[in-house]
Amino acid sequence: MKLSRFRPHLVILLLSIAALACFQQSRSEMNNGKGARDNPVSPRKYAVTSDFSIAALSVVRRPITASEISEATQEASPDDLQFEYLKVQFQVKCNLADEKICDLSEIGTHVQLVSDTGILINPTDMENSDSPLAGEILGDAEKTGWLIFKVPIGMVVTTAVVRYDDGEMLFFALP
Repeated sequence: MKLSRFRPHLVILLLSIAALACFQQSRSEMNNGKGARDNPVSPRKYAVTSDFSIAALSVVRRPITASEISEATQEASPDDLQFEYLKVQFQVKCNLADEKICDLSEIGTHVQLVSDTGILINPTDMENSDSPLAGEILGDAEKTGWLIFKVPIGMVVTTAVVRYDDGEMLFFALP
């Protein structure tokens, strides 16, 4: 009789402990052992963080033209033509509670490309890009958008990294 009186409290306690354990999962546990620089999450698969999941869906390479440089800087130098744009389409899913918001613009600022030699490349500010990774989504929603990176021609880039939770890093492969 006395034990049945405590049963609801015991169930709540056990569920609370299980929920806490889920929140404390490491990057490798959330991503089936993947997510390190030498073992990134596979292409087109979600790299899971505590607040959001992100996947690279496609990559488009395009040389930078002299007219684009002159529009931005009023002059083009031969050195500027040694770069190309790498346009990467990302899909982000918000892992927060239904009423919580994931800011895609903020998430996008924490995404970098990684060259095969370990050079980190930040997104380029492109005012006229189509469908940028921007806006807000509620918990359990998904949205796709593009980030653009300026990369030296010939640089090998096959991986991206996202920083989250005060410095944690999660690596994922580009398609």
